[in-house]
Amino acid sequence: MELLQAAGIDFTIDPADIDEESITHNARISPRELAILLATEKARAVALRHPEAWVIGADTVVAVGAELFGKADDNHAARAMLMRLFDTEQSVITGVAVACQRSEATPPDEQNDSRTQTGPRRRADPRGQSDTLIRSDAAESIVRMRAMSPADLDAYIESNDWRGKAGAYGIQDDTLDPFVTLISGGFDNVVGLPVDLTLRLLRESGSLGPA
Repeated sequence: MELLQAAGIDFTIDPADIDEESITHNARISPRELAILLATEKARAVALRHPEAWVIGADTVVAVGAELFGKADDNHAARAMLMRLFDTEQSVITGVAVACQRSEATPPDEQNDSRTQTGPRRRADPRGQSDTLIRSDAAESIVRMRAMSPADLDAYIESNDWRGKAGAYGIQDDTLDPFVTLISGGFDNVVGLPVDLTLRLLRESGSLGPA
């Protein structure tokens, strides 16, 4: 939220409440594709509730190779996840999708548009009354953190700062900062929203004026 405010974008928050676990479990795709898929499903779900409004959806995944690290369910899972990530370079990938539910009908040839993920895509509404224009892409950063002592790890787990965050950590957390030894790529991407990418998608969609 702070990142969008700093970029001068007026917005309201409407949680998508999609079944992220089911999508992640059933997806047989790369971490980058998964981040884009989750962001797209979030944006589409909210756009359906707000016709003609531009919606930004974002989702972050952490990966070591093909191994994914999502959000931890409890203290035990968070501890195990962090211990796996210590002293390991991990990819932090944030997918961003910009969507708008149009009220006009979609021409038949556009309903089957199969352009790349970064190009404009239209998805027909099942009711046949409208369609969703979507632009999406992802940004990637590399993060490395040193191992915490048992006491420091206990303190971080007890802080609950890890809740709701991919990889069971938030790079912006004060209690974690001393343990981060490398960030290669955008810091805002690791926080959860690559601002430059988001602004580019908004401009390409026509919802934001030129830079």
